[in-house]
Amino acid sequence: MADDVIPADVTAPDRTDAQHGREDEPVEMQPRTGPHRDVALRVQEAHLPRTLPLLPEIDVAGCQVAAADARNAGGDRFDLIPLPDGTVAFVVGDLPGHGVTASAAMGRLRAVLAEWLLSTDFADALRRVDRAAGRTRATRGATLCAVVLDPAGGQLRYATCGHPEPLILTPAGSVRPLARTGGAPLGVTDSGPPVQDGRLRRGELMLLYTDGLLRRPGRRLHEGRELMARTAADALTDRWAGADVPTRAVDRVCRGTVATLGSGGYDDGTALAVQWRTQRRQRWQAQVTAADVIAASYRDGLRAWLEDLGAAEHQRQAVELVVEELLVNAVEHAHPDGGGDGAEVSAGLDDQGVLTVRVSDHGTWRARRAPSATSGRGLWMVQEMAQSLSVERGGDASRGEPEPGTTVTARLPLHVPVVLVHGTGRDGASADGTRPFSARFQDLPRRSVVVTGSVDSGSAAVFRARIAEAGRGGLYPLTVDLSAVELLGSAGVRVLFEMRDAFAAHGTRLSLLASPGPARDVLELVGLDGLIADRP
Repeated sequence: MADDVIPADVTAPDRTDAQHGREDEPVEMQPRTGPHRDVALRVQEAHLPRTLPLLPEIDVAGCQVAAADARNAGGDRFDLIPLPDGTVAFVVGDLPGHGVTASAAMGRLRAVLAEWLLSTDFADALRRVDRAAGRTRATRGATLCAVVLDPAGGQLRYATCGHPEPLILTPAGSVRPLARTGGAPLGVTDSGPPVQDGRLRRGELMLLYTDGLLRRPGRRLHEGRELMARTAADALTDRWAGADVPTRAVDRVCRGTVATLGSGGYDDGTALAVQWRTQRRQRWQAQVTAADVIAASYRDGLRAWLEDLGAAEHQRQAVELVVEELLVNAVEHAHPDGGGDGAEVSAGLDDQGVLTVRVSDHGTWRARRAPSATSGRGLWMVQEMAQSLSVERGGDASRGEPEPGTTVTARLPLHVPVVLVHGTGRDGASADGTRPFSARFQDLPRRSVVVTGSVDSGSAAVFRARIAEAGRGGLYPLTVDLSAVELLGSAGVRVLFEMRDAFAAHGTRLSLLASPGPARDVLELVGLDGLIADRP
């Protein structure tokens, strides 16, 4: 069987290996540093949210660490989507690929899922994105964890599609995981993702993350989860020893886990922390006289309210300027003689993360006249800074019309920034002291491919080619021995799903051997453990 001989040690795809790949996903061989890495990172950042909405009943924080090697960067994503019914969707996921191709595909999948979450119910949105992911190889095999939280009562609906389950942290620091729903990665089965219900209590924090923070060559998934739980609990209870420890619990947990678990820079890692506040953020309102406006005595109360709201410094300054300009406008134009009763001002945050500032006075509209050199600039500045600006005129008291006065309303979306970190650690299995990737054919005691090292985006094309060659594309039953695999990444998982289907189409079976270890943990997570065969 000389024609069945496969090279014993394969460390990187050559030109022939690349030809075994699919046309819709070219094999990318990018250098670890230089312009290609910069392009991959820029594309990745362009498809990730730079900010997250600031919401009235929920504190949120998001962090992303990019792999030190551009070949391993690009597949992770996260999202926060306020829905029309007042619930909020949180999504994290990972694509089985890296580089520019994965970043672009991730952006498309994010947009599709967001659109369906906004237009249909949760389970139907997941079914639709599952079907959409299966249509192209770039998105097939993507993992996903999606959670919808109802801030009115803390109810959760969620799905884990080949993805690690969220962690729930109590204020005291105890940790409990949500149960995995058992769904496979997107686009690899005909059944839709199963959905389960859960609950978040007031003050509790939910942590969603991608497995790039868990996986290291040779590390078991349960070991990564235990380290994640300990790190998150320490950060929540102020035992994180980092510099400049944030005040908000979500920031501590998010940054603490990424700083500790993503420091190696081996793979992308994403964390999204969500805390249901003990009480809803209240509105701020005040009755302001002309003297208050001149002395700016209202500012202390407004500033304290904005700080408690959690708005970033530049956004607090923007809101203060909007309020000041609207109050000055009310005092100067509604009561030019200095009389009257000033104005009423209020500010509140809605369920979409939009701050509404409203200033009302009881003055009388005067005849329109040509603007002076300085008039009109206040409202113009507010209009430039706000998402929208509206002016409602009341009646004319000189004509006996009721309810004189004017109400000016400005709306500004408020956000919290997302933290983006570029990994600087060493990349590759060999750099961590693990064996290099190899795929070796053997015919006894069964037709097998024995794999060692790390099966990730750098070796997935070779991995696929060796399985296809040994099994003649599925004509002969084949066993793939993964017992010595120290890291099985999402790209390798997608290859196994594709090869499973290719063998099944010929009426043969692809079997897997996997002793307890990192590879078997991943097979169980994504639902491929049914292919595991007993050893002879």
